[in-house]
Amino acid sequence: MLKTILHHLAALLIVGSISMSGSVVWAGWHYQESTTFYNKQKVLSREKATIYWEGMKLRRENGDGSVDLLRLDKDAYYELEPALKTYRQSALVPVAEGSGKLPRELDDALAQLSPEERQLLEQYLPSRSATQQADLVKVVPGAEMEEISGYSCQKVQARYRNLHATLWVTYQLPISPDDQAFFRELAKRTMHREGMEDWYLWAEVLSQVGGFALKQEQLLESAAGNIKSIIAIDKMVEGPLDAALFQLPKGYSSQDE
Repeated sequence: MLKTILHHLAALLIVGSISMSGSVVWAGWHYQESTTFYNKQKVLSREKATIYWEGMKLRRENGDGSVDLLRLDKDAYYELEPALKTYRQSALVPVAEGSGKLPRELDDALAQLSPEERQLLEQYLPSRSATQQADLVKVVPGAEMEEISGYSCQKVQARYRNLHATLWVTYQLPISPDDQAFFRELAKRTMHREGMEDWYLWAEVLSQVGGFALKQEQLLESAAGNIKSIIAIDKMVEGPLDAALFQLPKGYSSQDE
């Protein structure tokens, strides 16, 4: 399962760009995440991850050894367990723009199910009212500017359901139009999906305002107590990435088999 709001960080330290001889490489971004979670000013936990991002593909190597692969170009999401050489695959499809409807292929498949099976499955699919403005991210760009890691950043406020966030967005990194398209596509695929609220908020904000967030502060409100996470990026390194990073490794078997 994709990391929720509790998978962000207090500081991100960048590992240099990589070069792998004999492999296909693409220009992309490479950085590391370090996450600290707070509850009533107490540190709950810390986690680390390494991120590789190129075009419509993103790889997240988590501190526990697991790996998440976002392949928006294939409408797919993979969870890899290298220790077991297994993976789980999930569909990551966009809601049809302007209609609030599911893609036709999913509607056709759902039509073959019984009413009970359809109702159960639709709990895990995008809501048909997903395009209603009342339940989308509210984004409020501010006039306040702040320097983060040597970059001038605009302070942006955002809210989605019970998730509040402040993002410091810079326009001084060479984020290409293709890179920016990643945020638009990710937002389409994560809106109203349980467990992916933080990914949706992050992607939707950047798809609206452009640039890249070098720092975030997020507050998740819940009956069990509020959780705060702080996200900061020291650097981002642009360089060649091995295409194999975004592929399923050979010898892995599906956990669903």
